[in-house]
Amino acid sequence: MATRGELLARGRALLGDAGSQEPEACAQWLLAEALGTGRLEPLAEPGAAVPPAAGRKFMRLVRRKASGMPLSYALGWHDFMGLRLKVGPGVLVPRPETEELTELCARLVKEKRGAGPADILDFCAGSGCVAVGLAALLPAARVTAVEKSARAVRYAEANAGAHGGGRVRALRGDNFRGMGPFDAIAANPPYIPAGVIRGLDPEVLREPRVALDGGGDGLKVIRMIAADAPAALRPGGFLVMEVCDGQAPAALQLLSGPDWAERAAYRDFSGKERFVYGRVVEHSSCSRHLRR
Repeated sequence: MATRGELLARGRALLGDAGSQEPEACAQWLLAEALGTGRLEPLAEPGAAVPPAAGRKFMRLVRRKASGMPLSYALGWHDFMGLRLKVGPGVLVPRPETEELTELCARLVKEKRGAGPADILDFCAGSGCVAVGLAALLPAARVTAVEKSARAVRYAEANAGAHGGGRVRALRGDNFRGMGPFDAIAANPPYIPAGVIRGLDPEVLREPRVALDGGGDGLKVIRMIAADAPAALRPGGFLVMEVCDGQAPAALQLLSGPDWAERAAYRDFSGKERFVYGRVVEHSSCSRHLRR
């Protein structure tokens, strides 16, 4: 039987030859998955023998990763705010910025509504990461996750069932017209300009284009959300969106109509204006459309 150290060295070499980023860390994650341990546990006893079945599983995972898959696809899961979410081909891998979006939305809900019940929409939900993250942070919230892709919504359904506490429902759809009213809308839309996509990292290109491509200027879906949000929000409700670096001024301009009482941009941990916020007026003309 091979030892943990031997398998790690073999996996690291294969991943390095394949051009994988951070081959050592990836090998550690994959061996831990094969053994059913935490990432660092195999490092503590590098001379320990690995059962043959676990060794074969490790090599299968390494070959998947070496084929160009994102690490989370190879593992079949992704850690999001401490929640192990199911992911795989056909769904966007959650990013750290989307954790920040979720935390920002939850903080704004608490500031504006307190700890009471709230109805929230997670639009362009993908894996449902924002929806289940909000359910975890806001125990009284009810969250609707809407996702366009049939493949992705299956992941959202699975994650809602595992982590939503019975307060998250996942629906397939490409808009939210006629839905609501909601107290808040959180959205992580596709926002990468179409002409930029071909230059992205090869692993990113393994993720669904529909979750990346924001049209010619990256604002196609953002425009639709900004236009439709007032009719789906309760008076005084708000929208918060993740946008691409450099898009915040244009996105805020889309929230400058008479239905919007205030708007702001928020920076991510790297200092980039990554999130835009808009709150609808308390007595808005949009209220007549809420049940159209």
